[in-house]
Order: sequence, then C-alpha cells, then structure tokens
Amino acid sequence: MKLKHFLLPILFLFFIFGLSYFSMATPDREISELENRGLAQFPDLTKDSVLSGEYFKEFEAYFTDQFFGRDQWVKLYTIWEMMMNKTYVNGYHVTKDNWIMAQPSNTLKKEELNASAAALNTLGTRLQEKGTELYYFPMPAKVFEMAELLPSFVPRGKGIESTDYLLSNLNPNLVNGVNVSKKLNKEVSFEKKKDYYFKTDHHWNIKGAFFGFGSLIEEVSKTQPIKKELNVEENYTFSCEKGRELIGSWNRNLHMLVDANDDRACYYQPKEFSLAEMDYYNGSISEKNKMAYSEYYATGLQTKHSKLEYHDTYANNYPELNIVNEEVNNETRALLIKDSYANPLVPHIASLFKQTTVFDPRYDKKRSVNDLLETSSFDVVIILYNSNNLTGDMYQFDQPAK
Repeated sequence: MKLKHFLLPILFLFFIFGLSYFSMATPDREISELENRGLAQFPDLTKDSVLSGEYFKEFEAYFTDQFFGRDQWVKLYTIWEMMMNKTYVNGYHVTKDNWIMAQPSNTLKKEELNASAAALNTLGTRLQEKGTELYYFPMPAKVFEMAELLPSFVPRGKGIESTDYLLSNLNPNLVNGVNVSKKLNKEVSFEKKKDYYFKTDHHWNIKGAFFGFGSLIEEVSKTQPIKKELNVEENYTFSCEKGRELIGSWNRNLHMLVDANDDRACYYQPKEFSLAEMDYYNGSISEKNKMAYSEYYATGLQTKHSKLEYHDTYANNYPELNIVNEEVNNETRALLIKDSYANPLVPHIASLFKQTTVFDPRYDKKRSVNDLLETSSFDVVIILYNSNNLTGDMYQFDQPAK
C-alpha cells in the first residue's frame, strides 16, 4: 500500500531528473533547423552577470533551447493545439484546404508611418537635386491581401489601410508612390488572388510577383525609356518544377505539419531573351565578383533536393548585386532597394535597364542608402518592399543596417 503512495512521486522525479541528465549530456546545438533560428548557448558566469540577474535569464533561455528532445516536445504540443482547433496556433491560422495565415497587425501606427513618409520625402528631395526619379512600390503582402481566409470573427488587420495612409503622406512631386494593392484588388478577384501566393509561405509566388512586375513597368515607363507594358502570354514561357515541394516560412513555424504539395517552384522566362546572358556581380562590378546566373537565381534547381526554400527557389539576399544588360536598348542606370518580395523579380527588373544595382539594406552592416548614393549615380531609384514592411530600420536611409 505504501509503495503505491510513493510510486507516482518516484516516477515523476525519475522523469524530471532523467530529462535534466540527458539535456546536460547531449551536445548543445547551435541552430534549430526546424525553427530556422540560432539557439541560446551556455552563458558566461561572471560576477556582474550574477549580480545583475542577467546570468539567470540567459541560463533559463539556454536550458529551454537545449532541453533534451526539445523539437519533438514542441512539435507534439503544436499537434495537440491543432487538434484542438484553436483559431491561432503559434500565431498562425490553418484553413481546411491548407492555407496558413499569420495573425495580422490590427494597429494603424500613424507615428511610425509618418516617420517612413518623411524619410521617403527626404530621400526624394535628395534624388531630385541629382535629377534622379524615385519610385516607391509597397507590394501587396499575403498577410493582408489574403485575410479573407481567416474566420469571419477574426480582425483582418490594418495593412491595406496602413499602405493607403503612408502613400497619402508622400509628396507626389518628390516620390512616385504606387498603390499596387489597390490596383490588385480592383483588377483581380479574391479567388484569382489565390493563384498569386504560396499557401504555406509568407511570400507571393511568381504569378503574384509578375503582377507587381507589370505594375512597375506601367509606372516607370512613364519617365524612363523602357518597354511600356508586360505581355506575359506572348513574351514569356511558364514552367513549374515537378516533385519539388516548398519549405514554407510559416509552415516551418508549424514544424512542417501542413501539407505543402500545392506550393511549387514556378518560373517565367522570356522567349526572345535569356536572363542568363546578362552579367551578374556579387558586389561591385569587377571580374573577381562575377557570378553565373545559375549561381544567383533558382539555385535549388541545381540540386537534387525534393524540398526547396523560397531563397533557393528564386534568389538569395545579398548586400549589393550588380547586373549589366548589354542587349537592352537604353543607357539607364537603376538602383533597386529591396526586401525578399523582390527576389523572384530581380533578373526580370534588371532586364529593363543597362545597369541595375540591387541593394538590400538588411544585409549591409557598413553602408546606408545615402552612403551608396554618395559614390554612385543613377537615373532612377526603385524601392520595392512588401506592404507588411512599411516602417522601421529599412526606412532609415541615412544609417546602415542594425
């Protein structure tokens, strides 16, 4: 009888100390491939860190990250939450037909949006003094454009309203701000928009990207000597890779539990011109920086991997990339300031101009946009961010990335 009373506490202690032992005995991991992030490492024990309490916070983070079988425990918990039909699991809603939607922001951050507008206007003033056109394209982000997939009782977010607000505060004499979201929703039904985004990733696919490309051509051609329209059916071939599933960014945060068979790597290629014929440089234009098209775009297709991430389906992010197109019939030099939504389009955009410098403010820790403008001259500057990226460090054009 006494054994029964002690059995449960003994098993509990055995479980707790057993897990603790295995956690300490198992080599620490530097990254979690499942979560795509770095894991906390054993903290340095110093007098100052102990007295400030920082050591204990860091040790708690370390123990949590390095806990034995952590990925499996977290995955099991996620499975349980999904089985309970919670509206959001880890901040994501999963529909019956395997669309993953992040919980959108429901705050209109006017103060921060005003700061972004002021920064764009200031940049426009500087460029106007140089005789350079500035275009700003907040491209329609999935988190807001596909919000109708969320349950009817869930707020849809303030993304579209935030885009409208930011664009309304731009000086049209300094910045050509283009409301691609308004154009998309005017011309494309919601059902058709489903063809424009990956189900399990936060990015658009090549069809959505080409809608943005068409909008870019339509606007920039008003002041620059490039082609006037994008005729996809006549001038491009469309193809998809079979048997290659996408590792969606939002699916990764749900431990790849959602079927992603509908998310495929698809491409548009010009019929009368090869993107591979352009010259690509990882950094400034020099022979040592030259790279092949296949080293930059769709690098995952050079492997036998059955699963591709967004960056190797299209392109990775570089601090600076230069692309020279000797075949184009103009001498225009363009600067493309971008986030990852531009990655499917970079070679296509570069095909419009004689020389295109691609700058990603997130990855250059030494130079700001203004630093780049001090050393180079351009005929047109194009900022292409997604509409979930309307505020923050990427609008601090006078400072390097933090």
